[in-house]
Amino acid sequence: MSAALSNNAPRILAVPTAGEIADKKKMLLAFWVTGFLALAVGISIGLLQSTNYAGINLYPYLQPFLKSYYQGLTMHGVLNAYVFTFFTISGWLMYLPARELKLKPNMGLAWFTYALMLLGTLMAAYGMFDNSSSVLYTMYAPLKGSAWFYLGITLVVVASILPLFVVLDMRTRWKKANPGQLTPLVTYMSATTLLMWLLAALGA
Repeated sequence: MSAALSNNAPRILAVPTAGEIADKKKMLLAFWVTGFLALAVGISIGLLQSTNYAGINLYPYLQPFLKSYYQGLTMHGVLNAYVFTFFTISGWLMYLPARELKLKPNMGLAWFTYALMLLGTLMAAYGMFDNSSSVLYTMYAPLKGSAWFYLGITLVVVASILPLFVVLDMRTRWKKANPGQLTPLVTYMSATTLLMWLLAALGA
């Protein structure tokens, strides 16, 4: 009986080294620090929105950095809804399966995801800071922003899809080492979340 149980138990491909664990944590930290920095900026601009509703317009005192209510609204929405969300979720959904499966993710692809997402964020930020893309954050017509803004947001969205391939690669390696075993819960949930996001992104 004990032999049968041991044969059915999930197997670990290799015990992660201290360096591999540190690499995964650095990757997660990079995503999270960037995401929360964006959130902090977005929240601070959100305070300006609240004072504006109270009849206090602080934007004239912040020029040339912030020029108008709609510029602030655009930055507040993009940084909070897109940048913060994509950075933190992307890092988290790559790190958790790696931790659960005790596997090293494709660090090259993980860091490429971070670099592409950061590049897109900087491009979109350029379009927002120069006040050429004050389109709220819904981007509805007839409002029109600069090419920097739209291309930047597109790169952020494309980068947010790439963690799916990192997770599927780890799941494939784990399944080969553990034939017949069910995918562990956290990995299953991460892959499912990213697959749903892929469908949503393609539909957008």
